[in-house]
Amino acid sequence: MEECIFTDSSKLDQLRNEIKEIDKQLVELISKRLRVAKQIGQIKSVQGLPIRNFQVEKKVFERVSQLSEKLSVPQELSNDVFEKIVANSVAIQENLPMKIQKETEQKKILILGGKGRMGQWLTHYFSSSGHCVKSVDPSYPETEDNYQSLPSDLNQFDVIAISTPLHRIADDIAEVMERNPSGLIFDIASLKSEILKVLTDHPEFRNLQYVSVHPMFGPSAVNLHGKNLVVCKVFSETPVEKFIRFFEDTAVNIQIIDISEHDKLMGYSLNLVHLINIILADLLTSNEYSFSYLKKFSSTTFEKQIQTTYEVAHENPELYWAIQHFNSYRDKLFEELQKSISKVHDASRTQTPFDFMTILANSRAYFKS
Repeated sequence: MEECIFTDSSKLDQLRNEIKEIDKQLVELISKRLRVAKQIGQIKSVQGLPIRNFQVEKKVFERVSQLSEKLSVPQELSNDVFEKIVANSVAIQENLPMKIQKETEQKKILILGGKGRMGQWLTHYFSSSGHCVKSVDPSYPETEDNYQSLPSDLNQFDVIAISTPLHRIADDIAEVMERNPSGLIFDIASLKSEILKVLTDHPEFRNLQYVSVHPMFGPSAVNLHGKNLVVCKVFSETPVEKFIRFFEDTAVNIQIIDISEHDKLMGYSLNLVHLINIILADLLTSNEYSFSYLKKFSSTTFEKQIQTTYEVAHENPELYWAIQHFNSYRDKLFEELQKSISKVHDASRTQTPFDFMTILANSRAYFKS
């Protein structure tokens, strides 16, 4: 009978040495790739090209996806590794001195709330693509790149982005649009109910190039591979098309909907998931065990769920309140949640598992839809 290799210590040592050599080769290859990325950055610097080429990044992830499938490497692992590699490559290129791109190739972009977290993300995105970006943020001093209040001439800007807090963004949109700017205007509000009220009160805004968008990712996103970007049509298709041109070469998934649909969809993909995790966090704070003690008895499911709950609990509470408060579908969502809790509670009290099995069977069918 052939001896099992796991009982052969010499074979185990051989395999461990093989792993050690592979690890060395991996680190050497990463180092080589970063050196090549730096060389590319130096060429961009000489030619005055933008740091980011999102079309190239998109092709990188397409290539990695094909190779992963061919070599039976988990897609999630490959994506995680290459997201970090691409992020570091971009960081290396950003630290190189860059020539200013020709003005004729640039768009002048103004970002209200440009010093906030998502405002900084937008600033970085557009400036690394070669555009000239200025911000409006009264919390920061007046500089060449930051206004403390709206400049008098908004027509000098090709694009005006509004990235202010949710509780005031509708008023900021109104203030901008009352100036009747000629460029593209867009907001990144995570809810649109208050904005719809402003648009209803001001039918004259219909003549402006306005689109309402919602990045379904946070300011820590380095690249857009696998991320979702919701683009809401407001008055016409033209502003939608103009906005999409800024992102069409990236790997982001663009979803186009009418603005009237947005908050109902967000009720499930945003409000509900926040709500469930906030409820779980609140419930845990009321139990008799400390978190450090309870973790000693955690299951795999608990570990997965609590990671998300932990992140939600450490987010900006004012923002999360605003997301719950300003969604016009909030009360309907709470009613649906209470009905589901009652249904699952009732099913758990029956003497047979039939009702419980039906709930899970319906759930499995839904996830296939």
